Amino acid sequence: MDNETLLLVAITIAAFAVIIAVAARYLIRSFKKARRDAVVFSINLNDKEEERAAEFLKKVSFPIAFDVVVQHLGKERENYFIVSRKYAERAERELKDHWPGVSISMSHDYLIFHHGGFYDAFRVAIPEHEFGGHDISAVDLSKINEIGEGALIRFFRDPGDKSADIKVLGMFSAPSERQLMEVESVVKKSFEGRKILKPRNKDEVFEAFNSTEEIAV
Repeated sequence: MDNETLLLVAITIAAFAVIIAVAARYLIRSFKKARRDAVVFSINLNDKEEERAAEFLKKVSFPIAFDVVVQHLGKERENYFIVSRKYAERAERELKDHWPGVSISMSHDYLIFHHGGFYDAFRVAIPEHEFGGHDISAVDLSKINEIGEGALIRFFRDPGDKSADIKVLGMFSAPSERQLMEVESVVKKSFEGRKILKPRNKDEVFEAFNSTEEIAV
């Protein structure tokens, strides 16, 4: 390559890095803003206890989300419930009734974003009458600790929603596009037979990452 070509390549790479960094900052800022009106509960569940989250989601009378998360390489599978601040006390009481003796506490925010990395998301709707513990236990996040970086599967139910669906949102972050696709493809197998909706553009990916706004009402 001549000097002019090398310079052009260097400028292109630098411009791409700046765009990715700006997008990451935007995602993190928006994600934290949406969380201000929501309360996050951390709950330590084993496999069997995790399956009972389906039963809990279906019986509560307020909008609630259950998150299955691996934050980044080296982290264990974690569980969180998210509710609007106005339902926080009630939610905590009902969580403790449903899982007596299980450790439940208000949690600080958590992020699955890889700074300077790649992002993607998908949505699935599961009819409430078909939804069960197997839909949660089937979620395979094992690839995260093989190749990185972070993934979050959210099961959201709004009792006031006439569709009566459990809305599932998958969010993924990885250092490279190849790693992103590897992680996402394994998780998608957990929803085999279901219609998976992909974002049509990057704006819809950003909307997915800001979806906590649906809960904080």
